[in-house]
Amino acid sequence: MSAQRCWKTCVFCRVNGMGKNRQNSARWISPQNSFRASKTGTATIITRQNAVLCGRPWFDACFKMLDPDCTIIWFAEEGSAITAGQALCEIHGKARAMLSAERAALNFLQTLSATATVTRSYVEQIAGTQAKILDTRKTLPGMRIAQNMRSRPAAATTSASACSTVS
Repeated sequence: MSAQRCWKTCVFCRVNGMGKNRQNSARWISPQNSFRASKTGTATIITRQNAVLCGRPWFDACFKMLDPDCTIIWFAEEGSAITAGQALCEIHGKARAMLSAERAALNFLQTLSATATVTRSYVEQIAGTQAKILDTRKTLPGMRIAQNMRSRPAAATTSASACSTVS
């Protein structure tokens, strides 16, 4: 499976107690226009396919920046294999903040998990050999730390010197 396809299908958000389910909604819901500032809710993140979980710190930061009092309860560890239909976490907090943060948070989780998943498959394919998978991929501006982290759960070797020799 290509990393691009995995990015698009790895994770989706089911919103409970906050109006329409965003996944099935035919119209955009503006958090600022749809909910009182005091309205709280719960969101559950559920995987759509098997993957390697990567990106929890960035996911958490998206929600904590908008609602420092929100709670995120994780059901899977960073770097663990996750299966389709598995609940990854529940977020409890202010509805406006959750709906405002969810797209950025899911983008981090999807992008980093997709790359970690593909990388882990490469590492598994060379298991028992002398070969090593090096993370020499160029990173997006401002995303170097996050994108280099994606290799750790997948057991690839991050090599700064290798990055400078690959164009």
